[in-house]
Amino acid sequence: MTDHFDTIADIYNKVWYFSEQYQQTMLTNIIDLLQLGKDDVLADVGGGTGAYTRLLLEKAGLNKAYCIEPSRGMFLESQKIPTIESICADADQFMRLDLDFTKVLLKEVVHHIPNRETLWQYLHTKLPRQGKILIVTRPYEIALPLFEAAKSAFRQKQPKHETLMQELEASGFNASFNIHPYEFTLDKSVWFDMIRQRFMSDLAGFTEGEIEAGLQEIDAKHSADTIEIPDRIIYLLASVN
Repeated sequence: MTDHFDTIADIYNKVWYFSEQYQQTMLTNIIDLLQLGKDDVLADVGGGTGAYTRLLLEKAGLNKAYCIEPSRGMFLESQKIPTIESICADADQFMRLDLDFTKVLLKEVVHHIPNRETLWQYLHTKLPRQGKILIVTRPYEIALPLFEAAKSAFRQKQPKHETLMQELEASGFNASFNIHPYEFTLDKSVWFDMIRQRFMSDLAGFTEGEIEAGLQEIDAKHSADTIEIPDRIIYLLASVN
């Protein structure tokens, strides 16, 4: 999906923002679950524009934070943030960099990693004792108000969290998960614009006509000017013994 993210790099932060409360809740959950502190070095794998990498660095007072991002466009945006170290690399290239870090974040990117078991094995050998990985993802059956074809496209790429748990435990991690529901309301026009901008990579394969037909499908189910967004976020934590 690198090409897709290149095309939306300059608007990515805007379309994924949702709200200040949504962002602060996400940041707080990540910091608490990873137990991030001043002695930690964070590897934000698939860190996009580096927006969350920077906020985590500042909010948790991290020693250092890497933003590892395969999309050239996203990487160039992240390079504008002087307080983080940005590296243009996919998961396989990341493993060859031999960086030192204590905590790893994969926020809404795990479905883009083809060789997950190899990555888990690498991280298990690389992380120190008490090192942790946090995978932030969504359930296989997504709750967001998308059209049915988009939900189907999401399911085709989204690994079930039970599968991720099994992979991590097979690599030697202690793994656990919890699901945080987060419901909020957006103007329907804002939500529709986000879909038109293809804010999720699963929307990249749809034509303009298919997107508009999908919006009509959503509109038929949600007649008000606002739309409820019943998001459900899975936080999957893996720890080194």
